Amino acid sequence: GGGGGEEDEEEEEGAADHHAGWKTFGDDGETSANSADLDEPSSPEVFLDGPIWDLPQQLHGLGPAQRFELLLDDPEVTNEFRTCNPKVQELFLNRGVALELVLYVASERPGLPEDALRRRPFVAAEVLSSEQMLETMLQVHPSDSSGPEATLWRFLESDSTREAAPVLAGYFSAVAASLFLRNQEHTAETLRLQDPASILNGFLRWLEMRCCVELLALLICTDGPVQRVLPLED
Repeated sequence: GGGGGEEDEEEEEGAADHHAGWKTFGDDGETSANSADLDEPSSPEVFLDGPIWDLPQQLHGLGPAQRFELLLDDPEVTNEFRTCNPKVQELFLNRGVALELVLYVASERPGLPEDALRRRPFVAAEVLSSEQMLETMLQVHPSDSSGPEATLWRFLESDSTREAAPVLAGYFSAVAASLFLRNQEHTAETLRLQDPASILNGFLRWLEMRCCVELLALLICTDGPVQRVLPLED
């Protein structure tokens, strides 16, 4: 009767409440975000007949931002990238895409659906930590303050009390450690030009995050150029 309808509504509200809050992306929630929900009111709703990298003819008329979001939201994109699908790598391996991926790791994107908030930073960190993308980022000179690595380190200036902070800190630390281990000289020069004292102060704001403490320990305990850049004796 009428009471049954009210119970159904309450169950639906309870299900919605269950999904509130920030969670890291994992296999248990690997669903694709609907591009129509993105914070781009003028963007048309897009229905693809297959993976975005196999359907270039369906992407005419879409802006670069929406094409990029469709790529990140595809549930198979990380596997295809890891297995060196040349079509996928062609879409990812350039400086502009590297910077966009870094922004997903280094900052929150308010207004996105929860699936996109969870999935896109995860995909970004996975791709950024790959050998191919690390090399792409390292091709950008450390003096470029708008480059991917310089932008990544500005994560330490962000608010550590944000809801997504623990998850993003893990992604940031993983990517930063990968860059450091790949080319210590590049990281050292990037930090020197970013103001080493501010980098250390940034780490102080994130000491509650174990991943950030481990990253700092890696930087200061590895004999090399970064030790000579950071003002450890001050």
